[in-house]
Amino acid sequence: MHQKLLACAWFATTTFASIGPDHQKNTLRCKPKYALPEWPSASAWQRLNESVSGKLVAATPPGAICQPSMAEYNNVSCGLVAEQWTNTTFHALNLVSTDYNDVACLPQPDAPCNLESYPRFVLPAESVTDVQNAVSFARETHVRLIVKGTGHDVPGR
Repeated sequence: MHQKLLACAWFATTTFASIGPDHQKNTLRCKPKYALPEWPSASAWQRLNESVSGKLVAATPPGAICQPSMAEYNNVSCGLVAEQWTNTTFHALNLVSTDYNDVACLPQPDAPCNLESYPRFVLPAESVTDVQNAVSFARETHVRLIVKGTGHDVPGR
């Protein structure tokens, strides 16, 4: 079946999702973007947080600590983040960071910091129930679910 594609921007990517009660119709729907009406309400996020025993974390990219215009700014901590920026273990252990090739929010006071490239919330899942609740929430609200793992990769880390 030929489908007409609809472009949607969310976290600086183009995404599509086939949703609806009748998946046979292949209804295309954009992933909701933060601060738009389709984004889940604060109470919906609170319900998710309660279902995962309070483990939901508001995400802050590690480079934000070096941005004087942000509440997270801390010059001393910025130096520590900058020192570790090329250390893949640092990024693997950080809930939000993807890797040292992440250039959306560098640990430099004069570099731009684009929060749209990062998740709004992160769940450090510790149980099967945490994973199930996160997947159910994403399915019900249509938010993008990204899994970050620290398992084996090509370089053997």
